[in-house]
Amino acid sequence: MSSGAVVVAPAAVVVMAGAAVVLTAAAAAVVVVVAARAAWAAYQGADAIAEAGVRALVKHGQVLEDEAGRQSADHVAQLLWESVAADVVEKNARIELLGARAARRGVSVAVPAPLSLVGVTIAEAAKWCAEADLRIAEANAAVRAAVMAEEDTTLTASLPASPGVAEALAGYQKSLREPRTPARAVVISKPSVEDVDAVVRGLDVDANDDECLTVLTAAALVAAADVHTAHTYLQSLRTTVSAVNATVERRRRAARLLVSLEMVEPPEPFSDTASKLRAVIADGGELTPELMDEAKQAIDAAERDAHRAYLRETMTGCLKGLGYTVAEGFDVWESGDLRLTRAEWRGEHAVTVWMDHQGVQGRVVRTTAVGGAEALAVEKARCDQFNADLTAVGRELRTDVATDDGYVPQTATAPGIGSGVHRPSVLYHDR
Repeated sequence: MSSGAVVVAPAAVVVMAGAAVVLTAAAAAVVVVVAARAAWAAYQGADAIAEAGVRALVKHGQVLEDEAGRQSADHVAQLLWESVAADVVEKNARIELLGARAARRGVSVAVPAPLSLVGVTIAEAAKWCAEADLRIAEANAAVRAAVMAEEDTTLTASLPASPGVAEALAGYQKSLREPRTPARAVVISKPSVEDVDAVVRGLDVDANDDECLTVLTAAALVAAADVHTAHTYLQSLRTTVSAVNATVERRRRAARLLVSLEMVEPPEPFSDTASKLRAVIADGGELTPELMDEAKQAIDAAERDAHRAYLRETMTGCLKGLGYTVAEGFDVWESGDLRLTRAEWRGEHAVTVWMDHQGVQGRVVRTTAVGGAEALAVEKARCDQFNADLTAVGRELRTDVATDDGYVPQTATAPGIGSGVHRPSVLYHDR
């Protein structure tokens, strides 16, 4: 008499989660994994728009303002959250790199704490991103300042003595302490001090101190070289900077994946993926194609879990608001399903809610034997009530609902799902 399904497409889950003013843990997980997938798509070259999504929120402001007149409020909120989440993932990834770098050198600096989107508004997250840029730059400068004396000793011992080398080297070190943007292309015309400085400034801002030392050594060799070898050393410097930037980008990519995975615990096959990514960040190991593919699968699994957790949280809240309670002794997290009851049903019936590839589905089940016309009439009334409640939930979630008025409840003999309850492989198709 009662069975139904709430068909919620993955994109609809993102809109539902992103429409929130303040995110719950489950909603935050949804927007973060979507942002991580956007960053991944940008790296793969699959989507030019996704590349822009990883950049600062301010760049999206005018676009979103123009879209506001044509899109629903929920969709605009979703776009804002996706943009902010992408920027937060980027900043958290850089903080992860900076913390590992400071720890590696034994330097104590005020590294900003990563931001969790749980309980945070869009405005608060955007403000944090703006402040994080300054604090990351300050922390980076502090790490650089802490290792300069050691660098000077190392470089002085390894380079030929020359009056101009020390002066040029001091300028290059100053360039690496100043706030910089991520690596950019540098055009070199001749090996002047200014040209070498431009190459040094092209070093990725998240390069670690060993990499900075390598670049400074190559730059000092250009300053020390005569006119016949300076161009050769300059080309070597450019090659060094390019190679270091590629290595740093691999570490930053690993950090993006890591901070995204830490939002949602991935399934068992990927329980060790985060530690592998940390090894890449800490030790500069290679982010192999196999590890990238493993991390992508972990992100996919985390996204599925985040969607399921958010839908479970949302559906439970809606049904509780309609008078249902979670059955005692029923382990939602172990089974992945949900058993709900109503006080006025006196333990005679319950509602089983589960999720599959079609969306959220539910049906009334018997928890005691039913016999007689009067009992069957009561059962039908309860089924009709659940159908109406499920339809109301669908309206609240702004999604399709299908009900089966001809379904007859079956008996569940134990608290767990599957005890005498037959579940067809397909109830409804997505519309």
